[in-house]
Amino acid sequence: DILQEMERGYFASRAGPSGKAWAPLSPVTIKKKGHGRILRDTYELEASLTGESSTSIRRQAGNSLEFGTNREWAWVHQEGGGKIPQRELLGINDDGMKNVVDAVADAAVMMMFGER
Repeated sequence: DILQEMERGYFASRAGPSGKAWAPLSPVTIKKKGHGRILRDTYELEASLTGESSTSIRRQAGNSLEFGTNREWAWVHQEGGGKIPQRELLGINDDGMKNVVDAVADAAVMMMFGER
């Protein structure tokens, strides 16, 4: 839930975890698509990261967690490439890390001592 909420914030602010704003679409791209929505052509990518969809990756095993999207083209937006500028959409900032650490610590205490 914490990671999905962080992703909602990235899409809402059109900026990645580092706080760097996503590069605007070029006028050519806007004309081609008919809109200026960044990373929201079909909303499939956003849905895969902010909710549960067939393109979401959510795996938990032991003490590991895998979170992301199975959209193979998402990496080119994350890293940038060719004519596509980088638009960081996955990652965790200091506030997000604190929230995750707090949640994990709370869960560990609950497992060790039960609810009190």
